[in-house]
Amino acid sequence: MENYIELLKLILPELIVEHFDLVNTKIEQEKMHLFFEEKSTPPKEYNNRQLVSKGFLNE
Repeated sequence: MENYIELLKLILPELIVEHFDLVNTKIEQEKMHLFFEEKSTPPKEYNNRQLVSKGFLNE
């Protein structure tokens, strides 16, 4: 999946690539499905705050 990182930087917003890890890809016919997992590191500007994760919904 490391091969996809440079491509993702070209087509996705920078925040997605910075704050999420690509964990899986799936190709069906002419479509590519990308699966991301949120990184557990907060953005630098929030280092001095206590953050509470609310999580995400299932796929």
